[in-house]
Amino acid sequence: MGKTAAKGTTFKFGTQSVGSLSSIGGGAASADTIDVTTLDNADGYKEFIGGFKDGGEISLSGYFDYADAGQKALYAAFESGEVTDCEIVFPTALACKWAFDGVVTAVETGAELDGAVSFSCTIKVSGK
Repeated sequence: MGKTAAKGTTFKFGTQSVGSLSSIGGGAASADTIDVTTLDNADGYKEFIGGFKDGGEISLSGYFDYADAGQKALYAAFESGEVTDCEIVFPTALACKWAFDGVVTAVETGAELDGAVSFSCTIKVSGK
C-alpha cells in the first residue's frame, strides 16, 4: 500500500476517544544492550546481546477542550497513576491499530497571544 493521509487517525484512552488532537507522536521502541565482551576477545571489538526492551512514549497534542471526556480521562489517570489500555487507530485504508498499556506522565495546557488554547499529554508505554 502507498502513502496514506493521517486524517481520521484517533487515540483511544480506556473507553474514551480523545478529541481535538492535531498530533499523535512517538512510539519509538528501543532496547538495552548488555556488554558480554571477554578478556580473550581476539578482534578488539566489544560484543553485545539484547537486553530489556522499552516501548517508549506517546505524545498527544492539540486543542484544549474542557468538555472532552477523553482529555478529562487523561488528567484523571495522571492524578491516579493507573495503567490504562490505549489504542492508536489509523485511517481505515491502513486497516491497522496499535494497542498498548500506558501511564500518563505529563499533561499540559498553554495559551499564546493570537493562538488557540493548547493541550498536550505524554503517555509512557508499559510492557509490550
